Amino acid sequence: MVTELQDRWFVPILVGRDPEKLRPLAAGSGLDARPASVEHPALVIEAALRAGIPYVDVAAEIEANVDTFTNFADRVRAAGIVLVPAMAFYGGLGDLRTCGPCRAGRPGSLLALSLTSRGARRQASNSDGQVWCGGDTVRGAGRGRTGTMAGQVRATPERADGDFVLTLSCPDRIGIVHVVAGALARRGCNIVDSQQHGDHLSGRFFMRVHLAAPAAVSLDELRADFGPIGREYAMDWQIHDLDRHPGLLIMVSRLGHCLNDLLYRARIGALRAEVRAIVSNHPDFEPLAASYDIPFHHVPVTPQTRSAAEQRLLDLVDDYDVDLVVLARYMQILSDRVCGPLAGRMINIHHSFLPSFVGARPYHQAYQRGVKLIGATAHYVTPELDAGPIIEQEVARVDHTHTPDQLVAVGRDAESLALSRAVQWHVEHRVLINGARTVVFR
Repeated sequence: MVTELQDRWFVPILVGRDPEKLRPLAAGSGLDARPASVEHPALVIEAALRAGIPYVDVAAEIEANVDTFTNFADRVRAAGIVLVPAMAFYGGLGDLRTCGPCRAGRPGSLLALSLTSRGARRQASNSDGQVWCGGDTVRGAGRGRTGTMAGQVRATPERADGDFVLTLSCPDRIGIVHVVAGALARRGCNIVDSQQHGDHLSGRFFMRVHLAAPAAVSLDELRADFGPIGREYAMDWQIHDLDRHPGLLIMVSRLGHCLNDLLYRARIGALRAEVRAIVSNHPDFEPLAASYDIPFHHVPVTPQTRSAAEQRLLDLVDDYDVDLVVLARYMQILSDRVCGPLAGRMINIHHSFLPSFVGARPYHQAYQRGVKLIGATAHYVTPELDAGPIIEQEVARVDHTHTPDQLVAVGRDAESLALSRAVQWHVEHRVLINGARTVVFR
């Protein structure tokens, strides 16, 4: 139970009557343990109410459980916390029953998990029929045993229609995960997947949380809830709706293997993105674009037209509401005028395992050096040529028998793989920029 709560980012305080039994549990979990007498449960519940935190009790005494309902039911609901008495009766089922409401985070809930004999249950019902009879009967904790759950929370989260991803980075400090989980729990969100990384060199913390929200919770409400937390922790944060497929604009020159690979992946649904336009400085791939029913824009680039061509590109990004520009072997250098507005929103595939061979004809450079590995690098575009933060790299082993043309052929596969992964991770919001590097939550 303790381990499960910790996995869900709660920090339990262990309270019990036997210090000798508490001590090894506290040592193994790193948690605070506080001995208590039989009179202490009410005092601990009072403390949980003041702190606004969940309270889990493993006590078995029927009288204590009835007293909890009698004296605390209304106050627990008013405080918006989860309280679980008599969890021990259920064993493993109790673990699940407890973690359900804690994970769902639904406010104002008092969850009873008292397991009683039939006679004791009748006695409890007679003492407080409204509490005990108003619950759902739970079976399966053991032969001939019946438990009762009363209150306003189910052990599993509500059906969630909203599928979202939260990403953030901020100065590292204690409590970030706790405050993020708490904010999501208060909205009844279920954390489907969470990844995090603390960079000790930069002192920054990075996090990606995939969450499912109840149908009644909107993206705007989640963003409004998270605003104060973002300001308090100096976060760079975003919340994305996974039902919205990001829009891509793909740029290409005269080598189409990466373009063709991305188009195919998008068509079959392997790439969760919408290719909204293709831009090229040559007309070669207009028929390919037409076969996928995607608008094609031929924008020639010469020294005299470069400025106008870059403005045309920026206009197309706005016109098509583009989230990501992909340079799929687009063999033109873009100026600061483009790189600045599209920082973090433009990915290039460089046909080399950077930073070894920058610039043109890297496979020929590799041949001249007699390398045994060649590769490709997908990176974000910056004004400095081939020096943006690296997202993904792919390599292939070669030997002295490979000619330059054969190296190029091997490289085509590496380029397609590296670029497709980088684009996929970007549109799934798995890539966070960390200075000149990236954090990729695969």
